[in-house]
Amino acid sequence: NIEAILTVVDINDVKQSSTAVVETMRGSLLVLDNQFRVASVNRAFCDKFQLKREEVENLVLFELGQGQWNIPRLRELLEKVLPEKKEVVDFELQHDFTALGRKIMLLNARQLYQAGIGSQKILLVIEDVTERKAAEEKIRQLLARLMTVREDEGKRIARELHDSLGPRLATINLKVSEVAGLLSFQPDLAKELEEIRNEISNTSKVIHDLSRELHPAALSQLGLAAALEAECAAFSELSKPPA
Repeated sequence: NIEAILTVVDINDVKQSSTAVVETMRGSLLVLDNQFRVASVNRAFCDKFQLKREEVENLVLFELGQGQWNIPRLRELLEKVLPEKKEVVDFELQHDFTALGRKIMLLNARQLYQAGIGSQKILLVIEDVTERKAAEEKIRQLLARLMTVREDEGKRIARELHDSLGPRLATINLKVSEVAGLLSFQPDLAKELEEIRNEISNTSKVIHDLSRELHPAALSQLGLAAALEAECAAFSELSKPPA
């Protein structure tokens, strides 16, 4: 029967094409039967975890690598989580392998169904994210260091403003007041000096507020949570409508 022969050829072509696609995938891919025996595996898995194909196929997953894949959380994923959810996305797993060291992996799994048979296979895709996680941790540490440097610099500038400029402006303001008292007989000049005093006072307030914004006193005395509460309370007071 020509049609039957063509159908077989088409099926073989599809299988060969599927196999070729799987082999070129960068992610590690395993197909397991309902007993967790490896029905098929791609090259990426073997290369990533330094196993030969014959050391993987037709063996129970948990027996691979002389039992190194007998991982409690992996068992939990396949025996408990997956049957309930039918599909699992980005299940994070960390494990120490004898030859490879610690690996951080994202597991994606789903049950495969065949008409009239039901769930007979499990597709398991493993993404090694160890290097990515390490890079993310380095970035996090770098950002933390930058925040610390920024905080220290803010404290230094705030201290300079508060301890140096503040007292100097207060001294200048006092001297202007003394001069204004001596020139009370010249109202015009005394008025100008009073305006200078007001400007100095305003500048002093700006410096005080700037120093406080750079490093609130509550932050160093009470901690971040209390400092945030104080800032929120102050903002609420400013936001209230006038009485």
